[in-house]
Amino acid sequence: MSRAVEDALAQNSEHVFAVVAALMANLGSKPEWDMEDNFETTEAIAALAEQVGLPHAGDQGAAALRFWRQEGRERGLWVPIGDE
Repeated sequence: MSRAVEDALAQNSEHVFAVVAALMANLGSKPEWDMEDNFETTEAIAALAEQVGLPHAGDQGAAALRFWRQEGRERGLWVPIGDE
C-alpha cells in the first residue's frame, strides 16, 4: 500500500492540525451548517492535499485523478476506474 498520503500528512503535521482545528472550530461554532459551510470545508480539505505536497484533491488533472483513485482503492473505497 502506498504511504504517500500518510507520509505527507505526518511531515506537515503542524500545518495539518492547524487547518483541521480551524475547520472544526468554524463548524463547531455554528448551531447548524448550511451548504456554503459544507462546500468551504470540502474545498479546504481538498486544498490541504496540495499544501502538503500531494496532488490537489479537487478539480484535478488526469495524473492527480489517477493518484487519488489508486489511493482510494488501496484503502478499500469504491472509486471509479478510467472514465467511469
